[in-house]
Amino acid sequence: MFSTHSITTPWYSFLKSIQQDVTNVQPQKECYLFLKNALVEKPDCFDNYQEMLFQALTILFQRNFVDLQKISGIAITQIKSKYDITTHAVFDPNNREVTFFQDTLVKLVLEKTICADIAFELFLTDIRRFILLHYRKNQCLPVDPTFVSSQALQCFNNEHIFNEPDDESDALCHITASLNNNSREVNLDAFVEPLLILSMYQPIKDQATAIEFARRPLEEIPVFLRPVIGRMVQEPLEEQGIAENIPTFGLIGSNTSKSVRAQYEENPYPRWVTTRGRSASVQDVFHRYQIPLPALSTGERIKVLVPGCGTGRHPISIAMGSPDVDIVAIDISKASLSYGKRMANHYGIKNITFLHGDILDLPNIPIKERGFHYIECAGVIHHMENQEEGWQAIENCLLPGGIVYVGVYSKAARILVTFLRIEIERLGLQPNTKDIKAFRSRLIHDAVKRVLIEKNTSVDLFTLSQFRDLFFHVSEHQNRLSQIEDISRQLKLKFLGFRITSPLLRKKYLERYPADPTMNSFSNWIDFEPFYVGSREMFHAWFQKR
Repeated sequence: MFSTHSITTPWYSFLKSIQQDVTNVQPQKECYLFLKNALVEKPDCFDNYQEMLFQALTILFQRNFVDLQKISGIAITQIKSKYDITTHAVFDPNNREVTFFQDTLVKLVLEKTICADIAFELFLTDIRRFILLHYRKNQCLPVDPTFVSSQALQCFNNEHIFNEPDDESDALCHITASLNNNSREVNLDAFVEPLLILSMYQPIKDQATAIEFARRPLEEIPVFLRPVIGRMVQEPLEEQGIAENIPTFGLIGSNTSKSVRAQYEENPYPRWVTTRGRSASVQDVFHRYQIPLPALSTGERIKVLVPGCGTGRHPISIAMGSPDVDIVAIDISKASLSYGKRMANHYGIKNITFLHGDILDLPNIPIKERGFHYIECAGVIHHMENQEEGWQAIENCLLPGGIVYVGVYSKAARILVTFLRIEIERLGLQPNTKDIKAFRSRLIHDAVKRVLIEKNTSVDLFTLSQFRDLFFHVSEHQNRLSQIEDISRQLKLKFLGFRITSPLLRKKYLERYPADPTMNSFSNWIDFEPFYVGSREMFHAWFQKR
């Protein structure tokens, strides 16, 4: 356990070791792990502003050695404490803190993470509104343009999920009209500020002025506009080219599969900005959880399949930790795959093959040897028309003795999601951007529902694609453990154990069943199922093909 003293005193030593050599990964990882552990053991230890912690966070965010999203909540809490941004804080343009707009950590958090904090989000939307309406009236930016750029990147990270009232929409119409009336005789630089403002509200990859900037040599683009053009125009255009070259297998024939594909083509999932970093190797994971994979003892080169890989964060994480395994990552959405492929290229990863297709068409996968030693399929099967067919398709791809790690929705865990999906149906809302943003705004401004949501700082609530996936998905099944037990028996899969990702829920299980520290008792798991209620935890388990 962490004592108050042990948490509040290490920042000087961490800061000193990090500052000695900012390129040295090890002290930064040690600081990161300390932060993660403290966040679980004593989350309130970060509530008060601590200057040395703030400095250490600033250095961590300047590098990309750790998963910045995991510690973004700590950074936001420190920022809120430093600048007195309370739950009900409203941005006051007449008393604005200039240093906030110049703060390096503030801008890095906006640029590199998805801000999962409602109070901070409402503060940011107030600032965005102030910038827009001030520009509409005075034709100039009221704050440093580098901050506007950072704010735009945050909105791009969350897929412009912030809602905007009618007067902001009206002001945007005037700005959009001025950009659309861009004449080639007019100096392109005259459109920098309106383009920057527009990018806080909507995608600009198809905006003619933005495309013209993207065609310019880098040195001819204003410094503060470069990251916006790079992330919001050039990278999406690169992904379009990548998508054209990703091989497709099968026909994607079922209506459910077609609907799911349409959703993820429109909203590639999940949204992520920075990688988790180098994860443990596949071999180390099996040893840690005592999973018996025969290929480990034979010395074979391990073949891994990640069906439903989405935007590629998970296979990329596996590849970083296991450069000596061969990974095949498939998804039903080319938009998601092209994002993943671009990110894999960015990180120099060579051992992932990205393929486009349906899990049901895995027998047609275009590789020489279709059997896999290990399959990771989390968050996919419960979106299929027939879950049993999905399980069967996965089992068919396993080599004898192969391992599958499955993650599916828990009916108990999703009780709040079910309640809100019923409300969505009652209101007649559709899975389009307008209705999704409007419904989310209702939740945030409803006192009761906001309390429920604030207890869950999952990124799922703070990006358009993930919010849609959570509450507006076109196809969803929820499971009881008895169903999973029945399916695994029908397929003759051997149950090896389960995993609880929530630290608090895992702690509760271990306290209740101290004789099962490796979590491999299915009967205990079924007995523990009621504790999943409202947790949003999925059922995660390992099975082996006999």
